[in-house]
Amino acid sequence: MNFIKCSLLFGLFVFTVDCYGIVIVEPSKQDAKKTYRTIAELKKFFKKHGMQYLERNEFVYQPVLKRNMKKDSYYLGHKDVADFLTKKYEDLVRNYHRAPIELRWVNKNVGYGVFAYKPIKKGDFIATYTGQVDYKEKIDDKDYCWAYSVCADDKKPLSCDSKYKGNEMRYVNHGSHSNVIMKYILVS
Repeated sequence: MNFIKCSLLFGLFVFTVDCYGIVIVEPSKQDAKKTYRTIAELKKFFKKHGMQYLERNEFVYQPVLKRNMKKDSYYLGHKDVADFLTKKYEDLVRNYHRAPIELRWVNKNVGYGVFAYKPIKKGDFIATYTGQVDYKEKIDDKDYCWAYSVCADDKKPLSCDSKYKGNEMRYVNHGSHSNVIMKYILVS
């Protein structure tokens, strides 16, 4: 099994982020041995931990849905790469693709982590990081809330917060030798 490090993928964008300062509640010995692979298992896990599982981003800040992302300065500055990656991965994002990954307990220092339970080839899409997309002037809790590199049309900063609503990608941990990378993917 391979530990997946630093792989947070958004439905609209992909970002590099660091995870730190996470409050970890150690599970019972029985729960520490469990793995969560299916959506049904993950939904139960999230509910047990007071969270809601999201297969797709929830757009709290509705004006962003009307934004033409192809006019965004970040997109325009990375147009060729963004278009290539969108063409390559757009159907996977739209169809809720998940590579063969599972969530399981690592240890008290790390908490839960995401692992590959079958080989994932270089260049394969892993999953979309989901959460609540909203306008946030300042992000106080950076454990599960990430700033987008673009703003809404009204220049308000956007974020994706998976503290209470999200998916297993919120448990991806970072490391000095990351084995995956994040990419900007434009999906309307």
